[in-house]
Amino acid sequence: MLSGKEIKNKLRELGFKEQNLDAVIADVNKIILNKALGNYFLRLSENERSKLKKLKEEELVKYIEAHKDIFPIFSTQEFKGIHNETWQNYFSAISK
Repeated sequence: MLSGKEIKNKLRELGFKEQNLDAVIADVNKIILNKALGNYFLRLSENERSKLKKLKEEELVKYIEAHKDIFPIFSTQEFKGIHNETWQNYFSAISK
């Protein structure tokens, strides 16, 4: 997985200013989390997805904690793949 240092160095190479690095990283991290959640929720049954969509964020966290044994596993390897792919796509799009 790309480290924070590698990401910052690449952003600097692409011309980003130091004061903007953390904001850019936060924005891309939101994209990564949304992609990971999207991939994860696609594994759930339609019934389960419908139930979860109706919950507010706080309720969702409590529900997941209480029912974590019924949810499919999302591996670290899968998350790393989404993380690296998203950053590579971002770097590629910015460098054009």
